[in-house]
Amino acid sequence: DMLCVRAVELFVRVLGAGGYDPDAHIDVLPQQRLVYVCVPKCASTTIKAALAAVAGRSVPPHRLHARRHTGLAAPRHVGMSTFYRLVTSPGTLRFSFVRNPYARLVSAWADKYRDKPLVPGDSFIDQYLKYRRDDGQAPHCAMPQPYLVPVSPISSRMTQSKGVSGSMSS
Repeated sequence: DMLCVRAVELFVRVLGAGGYDPDAHIDVLPQQRLVYVCVPKCASTTIKAALAAVAGRSVPPHRLHARRHTGLAAPRHVGMSTFYRLVTSPGTLRFSFVRNPYARLVSAWADKYRDKPLVPGDSFIDQYLKYRRDDGQAPHCAMPQPYLVPVSPISSRMTQSKGVSGSMSS
């Protein structure tokens, strides 16, 4: 078991060295055997509301991204050994939601940039301007998903849903 914990700690360190923080984007409900990998701007607020309800909590929308209100835990909060057992157990539901990249881009723009001048001083604008100065060397948040979270095709499942009605915004 200690070998497994070391493997998970190494995995988390490698991700962190590349700028990705698993504790910021992975939510765990150990009692329900659920692990959610959050992709921002892909219905994450709606999903966190549903997971909070599963945890027995009713949370106002403006507090859904604060774990202390939702009952969701980061991997470090459940411990590396527990986290490892959860993610490797066939009985655990590990899931994420993805979105058409163009719709995600428009949603991110509307959320972060709409009605804002493109001038230095805003952290999001500064990041964009740095990206442009660095000849398109994308920061970690703009890398394709496989570079952030290695996925094994054998243990992963993908479900695609088309024609879902209702709001899918986050």
